Amino acid sequence: MHYQPVVDTDRVVTGVEALLRWLHPRAGRCRRPNLFR
Repeated sequence: MHYQPVVDTDRVVTGVEALLRWLHPRAGRCRRPNLFR
């Protein structure tokens, strides 16, 4: 799980977004669309 800050137009952090990643032994880093095929 990776967290990415959500920033408004005044460059103020207003929250975070959780990003699901998986490190596959052969395919490398997989993003969410590839995890649920």
